[in-house]
Amino acid sequence: MAALFAVFADLLRQWGMLFVSPFTNTHLLWIIVPIYLNFLFTEFFQEKKGTPFGNAISNGMIVIWVGVDWSRTLFEVLTSKEIPIDILFFTKMFIAALLIVYGLWIVVSGIKVKKVSKHIGRIRQVTYVCLMFTPIMYGVVPISFSSIFAIIIFFPLFYYFIEAVDYILPDPKTFAEESGNAHLDFLAELSHSGSKKWFQFWK
Repeated sequence: MAALFAVFADLLRQWGMLFVSPFTNTHLLWIIVPIYLNFLFTEFFQEKKGTPFGNAISNGMIVIWVGVDWSRTLFEVLTSKEIPIDILFFTKMFIAALLIVYGLWIVVSGIKVKKVSKHIGRIRQVTYVCLMFTPIMYGVVPISFSSIFAIIIFFPLFYYFIEAVDYILPDPKTFAEESGNAHLDFLAELSHSGSKKWFQFWK
């Protein structure tokens, strides 16, 4: 039992380091801070009640951009001979490629108005993936099976913590305003549709 607790505590420590480590590296701050700011404003001001298709597409483009930046950075350090062409390089390139494919999946499914894009393209999921893997891709945190495992098993903790914060915080005025406008648009469309049917009936 003690051994299991020690393993769990170590995984939790590694997971926490993925959040903390970017703030100890000034180079990473220019990448991480915009991700955090975009997440905070989008999560609590736009996606509090769900993810519209337009937001999902925009979030997908963010994922693609991050994946491209990861690839660019890897090739830069490779050409400057800071890292060799080894299994670590190919592993990171594979992760970057997966992220780009993930972003393309979000964008394409959003354009095709598929409901899956609202789930896979939610800013909460997108931000988590970018935040967790960016320190690894930039070499601030070493990649390992345990770190990847920690990212996977602690995702529900991150997701439902944000869900709880969403539930506690009141709806922003911007959200109430947009909801009211959407309701008025619906009534206007309903009225217009009813008028057309009435006109066609008498015609």
